Amino acid sequence: MVEEARFSEVRHQFGKLVTSGDARQPTLNWARFNLAICGYVLGKGNEAQQHFADMGGAIPDDDSVLVSDAAHSLFSKLSTRLGSRGAAGLKVESLGYGTTDEELMGYLAHGVSEWYEGDAAIGVDCLNYFLSHLQDVVPVTASSTTPLDWIQLYKPMVERRFSNDIRIVESITKLKTGEDLVSLQKALKAVRDARGAMTSGGTFVRTLDAKEKLIQSRLARLRAEDQKGRMAEAKELRERELAQLGEVVEALPALIQGYDYSRAVAVLDEMHFETPEVQAAVDGRRYLFAEAAAFMEQIFADVRMSPYGGDLTQQSGPRITGKVMEASLGMVRVSIDRGEIDLPTDSLTPESLIEMAQHYLSQITDSTDYYTRQERLAVFARVNGLQSLSAVVAARLMEENRGFRTRWMKVLQGGI
Repeated sequence: MVEEARFSEVRHQFGKLVTSGDARQPTLNWARFNLAICGYVLGKGNEAQQHFADMGGAIPDDDSVLVSDAAHSLFSKLSTRLGSRGAAGLKVESLGYGTTDEELMGYLAHGVSEWYEGDAAIGVDCLNYFLSHLQDVVPVTASSTTPLDWIQLYKPMVERRFSNDIRIVESITKLKTGEDLVSLQKALKAVRDARGAMTSGGTFVRTLDAKEKLIQSRLARLRAEDQKGRMAEAKELRERELAQLGEVVEALPALIQGYDYSRAVAVLDEMHFETPEVQAAVDGRRYLFAEAAAFMEQIFADVRMSPYGGDLTQQSGPRITGKVMEASLGMVRVSIDRGEIDLPTDSLTPESLIEMAQHYLSQITDSTDYYTRQERLAVFARVNGLQSLSAVVAARLMEENRGFRTRWMKVLQGGI
């Protein structure tokens, strides 16, 4: 009798009974039956098969009167079906055991055998059939030699050992994996959760492992296809956005009026792209024009604080020596010997404006202000085509200022 699922202890007890030579039939075969059940649970499938095979031996005449017809039929069938090749792979509806007497134990034997050696789904059907038909057993029959109420004592063992895992098998058997990414991910989690919840072992553990690998394989394929599709979409998006950027870059010069970069900055502020390199190119240009605009505003502020005296070089026209009294985007008012003259700001060369900026820069003692002014000077020079001067100032500044180095490298990498 296997009642408490202490299978190692029970196996030892029944083993001593079988080898003692004192056991008579049907006790001897029932001991072998229990040894077979314990053998499967403890991973000794070959031993279990041998015990079933031994149940088919001839029953001594002295014992035959103690063996009911149902028990004799069961022993013979189990020996034939499970004694030579373990799990027979027979579906529950084809077994044909009775349910009112000892033959019901055949469903238990096949259920455990299939669970540990064959098809767990068949095992589930057999075990469920056994449990659901225990109520059919007649305690005392005309052919039974002893009351059959002992059969009911197997119910706790089956429920304790297998009920949880039976529900898992039934759930996973009904699981639909689907073919989309979300469904497969949910199925994978369900399989892994089931694998972790299994307590009785058996072949279904290998089934879960195989199912997990299959789902992972499908996920890998879907991810590869998804990645391929995303790459194609990203390529198409990149090409489209690069074309849009090209149009913007081509239109930028028309937005710049003299040294007024505000319209260019405003347009670039409104530009947002999904492709990182395209957005980086936009950000780089916005940085250049915004800092060039700040360069001009700084000169205007410096002139208000302290007029600039020196030479002014025009884009075309004579060089002027005087003192800049006022400056804005539209006009520069210069005091000369003969009075004051107004010059369009964009008539002055970039070099002349840089000379003004360097004059004020030489008077700065605050390091933060000094680095800021140098950065704007380097940017302004680059925007206005003075690459050599810009490179010299930027190279020196990159050695001293990490923040500027980061911003400037983006400009250089973007080829701006």
